[in-house]
Amino acid sequence: MTTRIAALTIYDLTEKELLLHSMELENRKKSPLVAWALWLFAGPLGGHRYYLGNIVRAIFMTLTFGGFGIWSTIDAFFIPRTLRQDRQEVSTQILHEIAAIRDTK
Repeated sequence: MTTRIAALTIYDLTEKELLLHSMELENRKKSPLVAWALWLFAGPLGGHRYYLGNIVRAIFMTLTFGGFGIWSTIDAFFIPRTLRQDRQEVSTQILHEIAAIRDTK
């Protein structure tokens, strides 16, 4: 039998859990500086996409040399959104882990 873990939000956390969430989020999220540096120096090869987890698209960028420079230029507008999505996914994962810890106590 599988037990269902309750969904948590930031507002449901105790002070200790909130501190744990903040520390884990800072440790796990992708660095904007690294993403932008990879875009600047390895953009046509898809370096930033590899780092941000878009492996299939990164391979296509590598094979086409960044869509002949077009994709790498367009990606400058999508990097901030991808970083926000990554941060949200990491936050959700941490909240799920905190809920699992609560259920084991």
